[in-house]
Amino acid sequence: MCERDEDMKWHLKQIFFISIVCLQVLCILAFPISDCVIAKDTSDSVLTMQQTEGCDIVFLLDISGSMKNTDPNRISIDIMKMMTDICSSGNNRVGFVGYNDTIAYSYSLIDAADKKKRTELKNYIGNVEFKGETDIGLGLKKSVSMLSKGKNNNRTPIICMLSDGETDLANSNTGRTEEQSQDDVEQSISAAKKNNIKIYTVGLNNQFSEILDYLETISKQTNGQAYAATSPFQLLEIINGIMANYQTSALVNQTTELANGKIQKFKVKLPQCSLRKYRMVILSSSKIETAGILEENERIKKIGNAKFYTIFEIEKPKNKELTLYYKTKKGAAVSMNTQGEYEFTGTFEMKDKMNTGENAELTFWFADGQTGENLCNQKEFKDLNCTFYAIHEDTKTQVQISAKQDKEGYFIEFIPREEGKYYFLIKYKGSLGEGFYKSGEYEIKNKEPQTVNKLQNRICIQKDKQYNLNKIFENKFNKEMEYSVVLEDGDSIVAKIDKDTLKIHGKQLGTQKVKIIAETEKEKYQIDLTVYVGTFWEIYQEYIIAAAIGSIVCFTILIYFLLYLIQKNKKKKALEKEFCGTLIGYFTDVKSANDLPMMAWRLENYPGVGVTLYTLLKEGKVKDYFLGAERIWIYPYNESKITIVHNLQGSIFLGNKLVEKNIPVHLCDGDVIYVCFEENGAEIELHYRNTGGLKNGRELE
Repeated sequence: MCERDEDMKWHLKQIFFISIVCLQVLCILAFPISDCVIAKDTSDSVLTMQQTEGCDIVFLLDISGSMKNTDPNRISIDIMKMMTDICSSGNNRVGFVGYNDTIAYSYSLIDAADKKKRTELKNYIGNVEFKGETDIGLGLKKSVSMLSKGKNNNRTPIICMLSDGETDLANSNTGRTEEQSQDDVEQSISAAKKNNIKIYTVGLNNQFSEILDYLETISKQTNGQAYAATSPFQLLEIINGIMANYQTSALVNQTTELANGKIQKFKVKLPQCSLRKYRMVILSSSKIETAGILEENERIKKIGNAKFYTIFEIEKPKNKELTLYYKTKKGAAVSMNTQGEYEFTGTFEMKDKMNTGENAELTFWFADGQTGENLCNQKEFKDLNCTFYAIHEDTKTQVQISAKQDKEGYFIEFIPREEGKYYFLIKYKGSLGEGFYKSGEYEIKNKEPQTVNKLQNRICIQKDKQYNLNKIFENKFNKEMEYSVVLEDGDSIVAKIDKDTLKIHGKQLGTQKVKIIAETEKEKYQIDLTVYVGTFWEIYQEYIIAAAIGSIVCFTILIYFLLYLIQKNKKKKALEKEFCGTLIGYFTDVKSANDLPMMAWRLENYPGVGVTLYTLLKEGKVKDYFLGAERIWIYPYNESKITIVHNLQGSIFLGNKLVEKNIPVHLCDGDVIYVCFEENGAEIELHYRNTGGLKNGRELE
């Protein structure tokens, strides 16, 4: 049966191939190819990269006494210092507030790019001590006030708040109440919303669900977001995720591994595209004893380090690979992270002339800022999420347009609905950071009527053909146009205009040229039409031949399909046999003290197409895997016999006779099959019982 199925499949493949060839011939005959010329005027508009103007960020840290238990190694302090260093790559300002039941620490916003000021701030943060009670309202009030007073419209103000508990002033000596603290929280949220300050909150202990819910309420009201961190690396990931919205690029984790207490090395592969700067960050859960880069290069420098982290930076790297090394306490978790500053631009290509209602094809790609090389096939740029907009210069109407991405760039389709000047905006966001590109202006006009187009058609003798002139001369002046027709030498056709319709009648065999004219008060347009008048066979012979070939193909497919159904029906009937009787299995497990119990399978419960021994064992809930059981098949033979066939190398006996591989044997009532599984050290005896020739509890006919 299988061979017949394969033959049938081969025949069907032949039919499919023949059908494709015939249909190609059909298309060529039915639709002759005409000469055409496509002109495309394009211009490159090189766009300027615009990125976010940076941010003003205040790190707000809960320094109450409970933090000694939540963060005994003071890793939150080092992560704030590290993120201060990370913020140096961009137009960012950083401030710090440490609160308990007082404002114990406060440092005004500084330019993160200023190394001296940045070092002073990090040293200040490093002196923080965890002590006292908790007054969240006081901390928020100070942070919002710091951002409101130093507000800069070009930067985004944000607060990154880390806390491990709710307001608790029971043992405070400040005289403030929890009600006063809550009032300050509400007033701070109101002031933050007024000044567009986003508050991001991080709960440092996820065991306190109430504090997490409370922090989430604060964040949501200011369009921020709430997080929960239970480990130093998770805290880094959260703060890095927050900063990624405001940085030129985010930290990317390369690997996290356990230290062995000795000097360990890690190779970093550098992206080979548009790198202005590249940073490598080592973060450890224990003190870093030493860290560095094996390759010597004057452009490599250490821009930040503390107890738990070290940051290296290289300007315009030329290497394809660098080797970091570090040493820390055995068993410490070490995270390797990288951050790139990319120097790239964008190229935007489209038609100079576009008409309303027509599909405008546009192409955009990212390019290296130095070499102009297309970067869209680089991994960093493949991962960018881009959104495309068309904006009308006068009305400021903004329309989002779809784009398809491949390794060469983005292919965009845009159908303008109104005339005027447009520019295009491309917003991007990803691990490289976020920003936008803005194109130059492109003027879109209403579609002009066809003026040089040549039409041709064929009609049968004594037949009519009609043309809708409004569609031929499609533009906004259709209602004002007056149409006329001029016949050149010849009398093959009769042509006349009825309102907006040109009617042509095939008078006699031959070719006739026609001039169709459309006029307004200011403009005149003309289209040349060539009409060939022929016999019915001349005009429709391609269609007749195509229809004949199509009929032959369809008839052939139908015949072969019927043959396939016949073969399938034969196979179905051959498989309509039914199992009867019972198969009983006895197990001997020489490797185990506990043998498997006897099992019995009523074969009428299984389909007539057969079943494997593996399936029977599985349904008997035998947990051990008997190697090769899936290659022993059992089929119904007739009302009193079954058939067993296997594909194993020996180890199967009918009584004391070896059952050959791929040779079916028939079992009658009382026959026993012995199956040895050497891998499992086990043997199964299969006894077939069909006493009385019963089938489904009834006497066989």
